[in-house]
Formats: sequence, C-alpha cells, structure tokens
Amino acid sequence: MSAVQCLLLVAFLAPVPPIRPEPQRTPPGWLPGFFMAALVFILVAPMVAIWGFHRPEAKARIQCTASGGRLIHASGAVDGPLRCSNP
Repeated sequence: MSAVQCLLLVAFLAPVPPIRPEPQRTPPGWLPGFFMAALVFILVAPMVAIWGFHRPEAKARIQCTASGGRLIHASGAVDGPLRCSNP
C-alpha cells in the first residue's frame, strides 16, 4: 500500500462527527433578573425614602396657600426653616 492509500483509509475510518454539538447548559433565566431587580431595589428604595422624608414643605405649602399666604424660607439658606408670609 502506498502512503496515499493509507491516509485515505485512515481518513475514512475516522468516527463520524456529531451532526450538531451538545447544547451548553445555561443558568436559569430568572437568576440574572433577580440580581438586577435586587440591585435596583437596593439603590432606588433608599432614594425614594430619603426624597419622601425631605419634602416636609409640601404639606406646609398646601396649608399656607390655603390660608392665602406664601411659603418663604425664614433664613437666607434654602434648606432653612420655612414660614408662611401672609399679606
């Protein structure tokens, strides 16, 4: 047998490759979604709570405008105490 005949014989005796590869095992789809939702909740929930606690002027503004006044800051600082200025 020549070398070419030996190579052809070995080439055709090789096992047939699978038609398609085995599917890879992927993690469940809810796991990344759970982590993203938890991260959003951890970051957004405190901001909403802080925003709610730092809005005391909404109630004071409603009461002041209902009595015909105007809500102003008692000091020059914007974050200072509020007072109702009635004309």
